[in-house]
Amino acid sequence: MIFKVRAQPFCPYASASRVLCAAVMTFASVACCSAQDMLRIQGSTTFFNHLLKPRQADIERLTRTRIEVVPNKSIWGVIALLEGRADLAMISAAMEGEVDVARKIAPDLPYDRLRAFEISKVPISFPVHPSNPVRSLTNVQLRKILNGEITRWSEVGGGDIAIRVVATQDGGGTVVAVRSQLLNDAPIRANFAIRPESARHVVQVVAQEPGAIGIAQHRLAKNADLPEVAIETPVVQTLTFVAEAPINDKVKAVIEATKAIVEKDPL
Repeated sequence: MIFKVRAQPFCPYASASRVLCAAVMTFASVACCSAQDMLRIQGSTTFFNHLLKPRQADIERLTRTRIEVVPNKSIWGVIALLEGRADLAMISAAMEGEVDVARKIAPDLPYDRLRAFEISKVPISFPVHPSNPVRSLTNVQLRKILNGEITRWSEVGGGDIAIRVVATQDGGGTVVAVRSQLLNDAPIRANFAIRPESARHVVQVVAQEPGAIGIAQHRLAKNADLPEVAIETPVVQTLTFVAEAPINDKVKAVIEATKAIVEKDPL
């Protein structure tokens, strides 16, 4: 009878139990492989909720890469990318606008190494309180509201009530897109504006504030069942992956897989 003996790898814990040795080696192997196969993404909550979250499992399956996501804000994703805390950033406005805001927070990062990969577009909504009868504005009227030149709804066909602009702090994709497409990159100057940190809080405030007009993702406004003000030229958010050059194969694979999935299943 011939016995076959499987060679055992050397274990530095030979004096300990074989079970402990095997467990230590297995854990080290799994940890190593997990680190190699994981990709970290940070940034826009709009990008995450609209695009990445419902498709993440398919992207991971196609690329054989586990994705770890931190949805926070477009600029935080860009800064995390350049600080080495993320492998990809997801942003929901033009990269130039996000970089302009990020430079004010972290001016010394290598922004020239950023590369943008557009994935899709989503509309921005301007929701109002259900009691507000106004359903349309010209671009000029909305611009004057955001600039603080029009301050009461009665000036645009509504009731005699003060207008309260509700928008996230600068750096969020909705605000950057509106500033870029309506305000020539100027800040929102409306008096007594309400500036919550979270996009979800924008629609919550609008639902409670009779004089409010919000700047929010269309899906959030729709899910909150809020009426929306139409304008002549819609404002859209561009959902974009941002990578740092040189771009490795794992990052390229995730970008290409996401593009392919969105082409088959558009937003």
